[in-house]
Amino acid sequence: MRERWMPRSKATWLRSSICGSARRKPEELAERLERTSDAKIEGLSHYVTEPAAERLAKTHPRVAAKVFRALCIRIIDAGKSKYYDEALANLEKAKNCYQRAGLDAQWQALIAEIHRNIAGNRALCRDSKG
Repeated sequence: MRERWMPRSKATWLRSSICGSARRKPEELAERLERTSDAKIEGLSHYVTEPAAERLAKTHPRVAAKVFRALCIRIIDAGKSKYYDEALANLEKAKNCYQRAGLDAQWQALIAEIHRNIAGNRALCRDSKG
């Protein structure tokens, strides 16, 4: 059992700070996620990040796109083919957010990156066309 005085892991701290920000103000949540690297967001549970992205989609589409992107990449990188439908759903949400934020170039770059990384996976390549 971890003693109270021992520091939390960075992932635990980030997860609890995102959950806390989500309960308080969307602006705080958006600011915190904007400063967080893609890799760190990808490392968080979808139980934490998905509600945050959904909450930010209307008011902060640029940040929501970043989180939906991370949700998709997390599934692809793990190679969990049974969750590819969820990855594609998150990719569609990311696309909508990128478009609302006027970030079409970033959307195209994301699709190109995904196609490079999954070139051998015909099903996912076919369904992820931009």
